[in-house]
Amino acid sequence: MVPYNGTYWPSQEPINPLKDLNYSIDFYIDEDEKGLLEDNIKGVRKNKFLFWCKYKGNRIQPYELIMKLIREKTKFAVIVNVSDVLSIKYTDVQFVKIENNLNFGINCDFSELKVKFKYESIKHQNHKLSLKEVRMDKLKKLKEVENE
Repeated sequence: MVPYNGTYWPSQEPINPLKDLNYSIDFYIDEDEKGLLEDNIKGVRKNKFLFWCKYKGNRIQPYELIMKLIREKTKFAVIVNVSDVLSIKYTDVQFVKIENNLNFGINCDFSELKVKFKYESIKHQNHKLSLKEVRMDKLKKLKEVENE
């Protein structure tokens, strides 16, 4: 609270434009598998993807697909697009395990999956940079490589 004419008013902190951004997650994998993953993604937390599960025909999807991808050690790319600000690209992503698989108590809940993943590399691209800023960053990177 900030004092104002002997009374207290709530402080007026500036709104941070990076606070409530939207995001989308794109999986670069076989088209049928891509649809199952993208249509059921709930979010991403640290090194875990969160998925909703439901019946598709008689199959529990994307649970059965994820189990197949883990078993076959399938690698793919993932791009997280954060509004019009940033893109984060993970390469050679591999699902490692479903953290809440067979984690049954009184009931058995397959409605939400927590899927741990690993990746080979990560790159980002800031879409707000001007062409000049992008070129300057590339020049700096080239100079660093030359100095090594």
